[in-house]
Amino acid sequence: MALLLVLGCAAEEGPKVKKVEEVPAKKLNVQAMTHADWSNPKRTFMKFFGTKGLTSHSLSDAQLAQLAKQVQNKTEWKPVSMSTYWDCSYQYCLKHKPGREAMRKNSCPNIHNEMWHRGPRSIDHASESIGLFEHEGGLFGTVAASGSLGVDENDALGCGKCYAIRRGDEANFGGFRSNAKLTVMVSNWCPASRDAPCPAAGKIGSFGTPFHFDLAVPGGGQGTMPTCANTYAKEDGRNLKELKEAFNNTLEQCHQLPKSLRQSCTLYRKVAQYPLNLGLAFAEVECPAVLSARFGCRKTCDDCEDELSYAKLQQVVKRGEGKLSKLEQAAFDAKKGVAEYKAANPQSFRQKLKLQKK
Repeated sequence: MALLLVLGCAAEEGPKVKKVEEVPAKKLNVQAMTHADWSNPKRTFMKFFGTKGLTSHSLSDAQLAQLAKQVQNKTEWKPVSMSTYWDCSYQYCLKHKPGREAMRKNSCPNIHNEMWHRGPRSIDHASESIGLFEHEGGLFGTVAASGSLGVDENDALGCGKCYAIRRGDEANFGGFRSNAKLTVMVSNWCPASRDAPCPAAGKIGSFGTPFHFDLAVPGGGQGTMPTCANTYAKEDGRNLKELKEAFNNTLEQCHQLPKSLRQSCTLYRKVAQYPLNLGLAFAEVECPAVLSARFGCRKTCDDCEDELSYAKLQQVVKRGEGKLSKLEQAAFDAKKGVAEYKAANPQSFRQKLKLQKK
């Protein structure tokens, strides 16, 4: 088939595709769209729809009327492209200090690292919880957002914001389900310097849109930061080569993934048919309680922002998914928490500060 999908921050090579199940609004173009060359998504999309769905949303008047009743959006509906990824790396908004603060302010006052990651650190590998889940007919998940949505190396004020995503009936490609109600929280960043579809503020991405989401879906593509094989090597039993193949764009072969990821992978079929979707519309919304609860955002945490205790260092070592820093290793060897170790060795840290000032 002539559909070659170029994915966003995630894809290395596209999955096999099947015949389109849902018919786009322009019925006369169905067969032509199915057999078109999508190696350049922007160019091909514009051949069928012009700029509608790229520079302006493609929601119909009927859709807008219905959404006015269903969604309490805080901003107007805007066009966005969307791809998928699953690289098992840490979430940028947790690691980047300004992003972490923005996240706490926007939606998640208590950031429990171990509810986002597979360990207690902000740099530990991502956990299964960031993937898709379903609740009362709605679909929920997390995304890496483009710099144009306020996620960057500076203040990263877009971290922690939530968005409703819908398919525009007047122009779309990718098989996004007409009845899919998807709500996502921004927890990661796809930088323009590394991912062409993800535009910086005021720019247009390679897919022709001013905004881009990379939806976290197991099997969605490992992209430029693949760590999944190492993440699941101990518990899965397959060798690294087999695991790498299992994680490379296997949205249609969810059974190849580790068991803990298969349900989230399968759920993507309720979102869309292909990993790449154009002609979507999004608007900011208040983060739903079910999404905040998934990460314990309202669950009080007295030590979430503290340095690692000895018990948490033991947890990292036991899982063996990431190396300890020199400081963490020294504290672990001394059987102390990081703060306790630093307090017991003040002279060494004062010396480091003097060297840094020079």
